[in-house]
Amino acid sequence: MANLREKLHSLGYKNENLSQKPEGNIFIDKKDGQREESLIQSSSKVYTFVHSVPLPFFHGDVLIEPSFSFGILSEWVKAPEISTLDLHDVAFVDTETSGLVGGTGTFAFMVGIGVHREGQFQVYQFFLPDPVEEYRLLDEILNFLEPYRVIVTFNGKSFDLPLLQTRVILNRMENRMGEKIHIDLLHLARRFWKARLESCSLSELEKQILHITREQEEIPGYLIPETYFNYLKLRDFSLLDGVFYHNRVDILSLAALLHFMGRVLSQPQESPLHSIDLASIARLYHDLGHWETASELYAQSISEDMPPDFLVKTLLKHAEIHKKQGNISEAIALWKKAADYGNLEAHLELAKIYEHTLRQLDAALEWANRAFHLCSTLPVPTWKRKEWLHEISHRIERLEEKKRKEIHGSETI
Repeated sequence: MANLREKLHSLGYKNENLSQKPEGNIFIDKKDGQREESLIQSSSKVYTFVHSVPLPFFHGDVLIEPSFSFGILSEWVKAPEISTLDLHDVAFVDTETSGLVGGTGTFAFMVGIGVHREGQFQVYQFFLPDPVEEYRLLDEILNFLEPYRVIVTFNGKSFDLPLLQTRVILNRMENRMGEKIHIDLLHLARRFWKARLESCSLSELEKQILHITREQEEIPGYLIPETYFNYLKLRDFSLLDGVFYHNRVDILSLAALLHFMGRVLSQPQESPLHSIDLASIARLYHDLGHWETASELYAQSISEDMPPDFLVKTLLKHAEIHKKQGNISEAIALWKKAADYGNLEAHLELAKIYEHTLRQLDAALEWANRAFHLCSTLPVPTWKRKEWLHEISHRIERLEEKKRKEIHGSETI
């Protein structure tokens, strides 16, 4: 906190309000012949910029509509109560801050909140023209968020919400955000695209999934803190145009991502998805216990075009469902495909199923021996190889003993 005080003091800040009100309406854009306007509201301490877009509208390739069903999302966030809510209960939140890391020395100077109201999607941007008025900014945000039961962010679980809650505590205010349901789209995005994309950052998802190209007036995120401090020093409001644009597009992209992922999760079989993404969504359904849907999606997704490691993992997960459902022949077929790629787990599963379920000792012994030879060639640490070889050797010995007893028993008869 001392560093922050020193920086503000160097800019001439004491305990009085030095802000000057910006004049006029700003941020008037035209896209595809559609007018999007931002209006300015202000108190003497905090400015609020309101950007309204009539619904429905496209953000990139995604249609943002007034209707939405949480469906499977309510299970993923472990909040079944939101299944009965609609978008009027949701606030999309993104902050711009004085630093790129959290901590007591970092504060939010802008908080963007997107909401559905009266047939429009409205982005409210609460701006702090003077850091000494932080209490007023936080109070306005808390009051604004009061009626909304769900908060949607991108990486907000790790950054935005903890930062706001810290500032609320430091200002000795009541924390009224803790009871709200939080959906962090970063975590869901990783479930969707981590297996295929190098990065699941919002900027990368805009390029790869939403197909959005930001304009030249955009300010990169890493320059935003410096830009704000330049504004405090020079009192030139035009310096912030790119920051407002950056924040507003982040909010719109949050809404577009929620719509996109919600639609995919509601009808995954009918969505034109990359095979890797479809398998990732199948895994999500699998983890939530929706085995029938997961099995359908696994079957639909499996493709030789997948990277071998990912293909094998998909085959094994699909086989796991068939095993639990008692579909042994289907599970065996999938394990054999995985075994063709040199997967040790598939070899061992086949040895187990032939021994314990099908009682075919010859086949069980064959797959156990294959597993032993495969293990000898795998690029794993020596200690791990010894451990696996010991376990497989024990299995082979047990199977050979069972065979001897079986032969001896038949000879006695």
